[in-house]
Amino acid sequence: MVRQSAPALSAVNELLQAGLNAHQRGHPRQALRTLHRAAALGQRLPDSSAQRRTLAAISISIAATVAETRGVQPGEAALHEARALAEQVDDPALMVKVHCQAAFIAARTGMFG
Repeated sequence: MVRQSAPALSAVNELLQAGLNAHQRGHPRQALRTLHRAAALGQRLPDSSAQRRTLAAISISIAATVAETRGVQPGEAALHEARALAEQVDDPALMVKVHCQAAFIAARTGMFG
């Protein structure tokens, strides 16, 4: 099963990168669609630390995009979910990303301070 999930995880990571690229190019709605596709595909993979780490990274990216497209409260709710996923992985780098996204959301909405 590992042989089948490795290419699938690679496809999920490619979708994650495509979503990040779309967001950076100023296409947040396209980014959100792509990130949601990545999350849906990732959730169908066998449970593993790599799968959970990737899902947490996707969720963190979704939070900032949701805040930009749907508002602060939905963005904060998405970030809360992302934080829970990141805590399950126990990866300090993911927690840094959660904190960075929280600061990004706060700065973009004028609530930084």
